[in-house]
Amino acid sequence: MKNPADRTQGFFSSALVALLILAVLLVLALTIRYVGFPGEQETPSSTSATPLATMPTTTLPSTTTQTTDPTTQTTTETSVPTVTTRESTTYSSATVTVPTTQTTQTTQTTPPETTLPATDYDVSDEAMEALIEQRFLTVHPKSRPGYKLTSVKNIVVHYTGNPGSSADRNWRNFENNKPNTSAHFIIGMEGEIIQCIPLDEVAWAIGTDEGNYTSISIECCHPDATGEFTDATYRSLVRLVSWLCNELSLDRDDVIRHYDYPRYTSSGMEWHKECPLYYADASDPASHARWEAFKDELILDSDPPKGEEDEIEELIEKRFLSIHENSRPGYKLTSLANIVVHYTGNPGTTADQNWRNFENNKPSASAHFIIGLNGEIIQCMPLDEVAWAVGTTQGNYTSISIECCHPDATGRFTDATYESLVKLVSWLCNEFDLDRDKVIRHYDYPRYTSSGMEWHKQCPLYYANDKDPESHKRWEAFLDDLTIE
Repeated sequence: MKNPADRTQGFFSSALVALLILAVLLVLALTIRYVGFPGEQETPSSTSATPLATMPTTTLPSTTTQTTDPTTQTTTETSVPTVTTRESTTYSSATVTVPTTQTTQTTQTTPPETTLPATDYDVSDEAMEALIEQRFLTVHPKSRPGYKLTSVKNIVVHYTGNPGSSADRNWRNFENNKPNTSAHFIIGMEGEIIQCIPLDEVAWAIGTDEGNYTSISIECCHPDATGEFTDATYRSLVRLVSWLCNELSLDRDDVIRHYDYPRYTSSGMEWHKECPLYYADASDPASHARWEAFKDELILDSDPPKGEEDEIEELIEKRFLSIHENSRPGYKLTSLANIVVHYTGNPGTTADQNWRNFENNKPSASAHFIIGLNGEIIQCMPLDEVAWAVGTTQGNYTSISIECCHPDATGRFTDATYESLVKLVSWLCNEFDLDRDKVIRHYDYPRYTSSGMEWHKQCPLYYANDKDPESHKRWEAFLDDLTIE
């Protein structure tokens, strides 16, 4: 028979063991509750659907696509970057609704706070490819018409106008509901980017043919009726716009709001759509300051030097003469053999005055271009038409003529006139594949009297004066100044 003391000791030993087992079970339960089973890895909810890490990682070369505008049947070339295409799946229909309640407008003048300085944003091709999900809409006349852009002049920023809707829901609205609107990109509230349309195609986004055919549009999601973007949306917008500008050689001034495209009522009254609202509210001056602050954050390559064509386009004012047999006859050149330089012979007259003489007085003389005393250039007629400039049928039908203004009777050009002449002639030669020997003076076209005697008009006088041998040397020096490829 056991001793009572031994029974008591055994009871306490059993109780202690039970308590130890209970403690171990409690620790194990708490570990499983808050840590998880051993070997289990947490998956962030933000990547559970379509992780961006699954995007292909190829480079984004620029491709040149020949495009045709269906409204004009004119063919142009638009250089656009390409991204590797990912197959899309079929989504159920989604209708995006707009709440009727309005939230009080704030007067913040700075962009949303960002977690990274703008200079630290990665806008490399590789980084942007990883950020952009390419999910092209089905070709349809009311969403992705498939027409080609005629050029790319602007990046246009919009807001969806559907508070709280996601990038995916807006994409499904374009794809399934065909709402007669679309965009090239949609940026979601978590910063995700869906590309809906290739960069060389038209999106129905602006509301005007000019806007739709020359712009890339970006729709931005927003959480409430103020239209203010989340920080994530804002950061992705900065990166996307910066990358597009750098890829397409656009600068800060080419980044605009939907608001910046004027629209007109049937009566001709101009109006502007307040889009994106937080940056384009006509009743809130601070909204426009916020837009400028956004553009200040863009990470643009240093402005590339302007090309020859860009400089010439800025210099030339196209002001075509009315069709008339004594000024602009409308006949077509038979070929292009020469660029011919003239002087007006009217000391002190301006380009505008000489243009008005051609237009109003019909003097049986004209030219393709007039260069003024300040370097301004007026183009008087298309480059495939005849001007009455050279004095011979052969010359008129095979030449482009340039009249130069001059301040006095010597015929010497101002520095501004001379510089514009060098630029214009260089550009024309490069455009039409003409070499230095094809650039001539009016003097170089021989003329003949009724008796058959040859003579030469001393034009432009400062570079074609038979009494001044230096004038011919000055002409050769001018030819040396041309930049011909």
